[in-house]
Amino acid sequence: MTTQISKTEIQQIFHSQTSNRFYKFREVQARKAIPCEVVVTVINGEIETKNVADQDSVVVMNITTKSREQHIISTTKFASRYQNGENITEDWSTFQPIGEVDAMEWFEDSVEFEAPWGELMIIHKGDFLCGIPDSPTDIYRIARAEFFDTYSNQPKTSSDETITISVKEYDELVESSIFLTCLENAGVDNWSGYSFAKELLEEYE
Repeated sequence: MTTQISKTEIQQIFHSQTSNRFYKFREVQARKAIPCEVVVTVINGEIETKNVADQDSVVVMNITTKSREQHIISTTKFASRYQNGENITEDWSTFQPIGEVDAMEWFEDSVEFEAPWGELMIIHKGDFLCGIPDSPTDIYRIARAEFFDTYSNQPKTSSDETITISVKEYDELVESSIFLTCLENAGVDNWSGYSFAKELLEEYE
């Protein structure tokens, strides 16, 4: 049976250890939450935690991870952690992160602890225990693979230009990119019309 520790205990553990600053660099999709909807965060088939939305909630989905896990945060926190976050709507849209965390690797056995939103959260050996700078009570877990996929110890530079597009447009672009790769692997560059298609592309550009 997994050991349970209190919110106070996990905060004491985190603040007594050395942590490092990391910066989120992967885009996410997000929408306004429906009041009272329950969002269950699932990582590799295991329930990490769950949360119930209120009228001031946003549902965030990590679109670059294998689990494409979802979680809930407040509209205020979302606006402070994502570019143009104040423009959140009921529709899924893509947002670029500007948030950062202090994080430490968890070397102990698995434990469950009370997350900032009042629900239990599990952390395993090798995962990361994270805290929001200047918010000492916001302590939570990020699974190891998801952490390295979405956070870097190097901040994004101001030269990293970004845009916001809809989920539909994003999915279409990804599908088109994958299909183009498949065509090239199948030898489409040997097709008699390939050079003409490249010329048409240059005209569009």
